[in-house]
Amino acid sequence: MNTSAQPAFPTAASDSTFHQRAVLNSCYALLSDTLVRVIETMEELVVRTKYLHLSAYSCDKCDGPVIAGSFGTRESEITRETDLTQVGAVCLSCGNKQTEMNATNIVRQFAPVEWAHRRGIAGGLSRE
Repeated sequence: MNTSAQPAFPTAASDSTFHQRAVLNSCYALLSDTLVRVIETMEELVVRTKYLHLSAYSCDKCDGPVIAGSFGTRESEITRETDLTQVGAVCLSCGNKQTEMNATNIVRQFAPVEWAHRRGIAGGLSRE
């Protein structure tokens, strides 16, 4: 009879190891399912932020300042803007609605400004 061989029936030490592994596996499965649910919930709660872009250039008629605006939307701080929408352009001096600028115009771009437009849990709009 060889005493160094594995016993035919589990001993208390091997039973304890088996139980620990079973507990760890069930915890891992529970954490994985929870993480998937958290990610799915976070995707539903994505806050879309609109940014207003303004630029200025000279009017073709009177050389006054033309202000042009557009909106862009970001899903998060690190994503690129999507849904770019031109709002329009108007000369502040003469009221000319100049849609295109000259090739000789120098364009001054202003920093984008966060616009108070957010989508909540139910997809409704709220103004701050």
